[in-house]
Amino acid sequence: MGMAVDIVSPIETVLVQLGVSRPMSRRRAIAAACVSIFMVAGITWLTQRATVPSPPSSPNQPVVFLPEHRMLPDGSRIDFPASTQFMVEFSGPLRRVILRHGEALFQVAKNPARPFVVEAGGVKVRAVGTAFSVQLSRESVEVLVTEGKVRVEPLRTSALVGQTAGAPAPTVGASVVAAGQCTVVSLATTGLMPSIVPVTPEEVARRLAWRNPRVEFSGTPLSAVITVLNRRNRVQFVIDPDSPALGATEVSGLFCTDDTAAFIRMLADGFGVKAEKRGPEEIVLHKEP
Repeated sequence: MGMAVDIVSPIETVLVQLGVSRPMSRRRAIAAACVSIFMVAGITWLTQRATVPSPPSSPNQPVVFLPEHRMLPDGSRIDFPASTQFMVEFSGPLRRVILRHGEALFQVAKNPARPFVVEAGGVKVRAVGTAFSVQLSRESVEVLVTEGKVRVEPLRTSALVGQTAGAPAPTVGASVVAAGQCTVVSLATTGLMPSIVPVTPEEVARRLAWRNPRVEFSGTPLSAVITVLNRRNRVQFVIDPDSPALGATEVSGLFCTDDTAAFIRMLADGFGVKAEKRGPEEIVLHKEP
């Protein structure tokens, strides 16, 4: 039996599906609709609360952004940031995910008899057992493969040069993208084969950096930022007792919680703060003389 699950459940869909076997009074109908609205609102909140950061208690408090993940019935996994929207459809021999907005990393459970297809903006990415990311923007679809191979089928078009009006749209050939490679399919230009380029491990890490927890702060005391980072890192920051005023220094930025090097560079370049490593898991911060 096929299954289709939307990552966001619209209230309107549930209300349309609210049926009755006999006529209802206006008052009872309104009451039933209100109950349905509250039930759907609760379900939607439970789905989204892990992906949307809670508002800070004050405007200057750090906000931590955590990536979300979802396990599919076949054992495949989808990792995605908070703003991503997609729908999962399992029907017949095909496993299908429709990416509506944003990006996601797919780790596909191997099943040669049941291909795994991701559709984004009309572009199809087909895999059997592999790991790859798909990013959908207004202009293009980017496919980055980290394991195995995928088959990318670009847009079909009936507006190619020389195409007879009303004739069936031709199928554009597919590209095979392997691990360590990336391709970008333009949504504005149809009928052209996208180029495939190699991607270094450093570039892969940069493009998938959203998978790491991030902390955002604006005009936040350095002491509060350090408290958040220390909770999520083995390496601990300590403010030098000889620089007591340093903890009140207001800083702003957005960093991965485990990217201590970027955090140290920001403090050095913007605030003249020096970082001194004392032992393998402690970094002492003090003001430059």
